[in-house]
Amino acid sequence: KKLPFVFSKHNYENFIKLKKIIDKSKFNFEEIESFYYFLGNRWDLKTKDGLLIKLPEKKILDSLQTAYLIKSNKNFEKNKIIDLRVSNTLIISNE
Repeated sequence: KKLPFVFSKHNYENFIKLKKIIDKSKFNFEEIESFYYFLGNRWDLKTKDGLLIKLPEKKILDSLQTAYLIKSNKNFEKNKIIDLRVSNTLIISNE
């Protein structure tokens, strides 16, 4: 199996926590190409099909479930970015 790349200069315990949350979500860990960690305990995920998902600091599982629903919807298949960083706000971009 090819493992995703993790961009982080900080404690990898945060990645282990994120991995456990992903395992609880509808996402398949093998769909993810890379992880980007940002100070403030926030992650971006890039899927193998080129979709960038910007996660918030909290409610990560809920955000992953929302991102999965959007990703699975044919009306949104051309989008390149799903930004869930702001609470109760969804930003979708095809750029």
